[in-house]
Amino acid sequence: PPTQAMPLTLNAGLNAVGIPFSNTTYTAELFCQAARAQNILVAQIDRWREDLGRWDSHLCTTTFNNFTLERWRGYFISVRPNGGGTFTP
Repeated sequence: PPTQAMPLTLNAGLNAVGIPFSNTTYTAELFCQAARAQNILVAQIDRWREDLGRWDSHLCTTTFNNFTLERWRGYFISVRPNGGGTFTP
C-alpha cells in the first residue's frame, strides 16, 4: 500500500477516483476547498451508499451532506469545464 500522498489528476467532467493514502482526513467540503485553493473547480462529490442502495452527493460550497472521504473507497468527483488540474493532497 502507498505510504505517501500522490497527486491526483482531475479533468473537467466526471472523475472516478480513490484516495488510498492521505496525510489529511478530508470531508467532502474540505476537499472542495483544498482543490479550489489549487485552482481546481470541483462542483460536487458523489459516493455510493450500499446500505441505502443509492448515490449520496455533496454539492461544493454547501454544508449539506458533508461526509468524510474514506481511504480505499471510490468516489465520483465532478469538475467544472476548464476547471481541471492536478490536485496535490
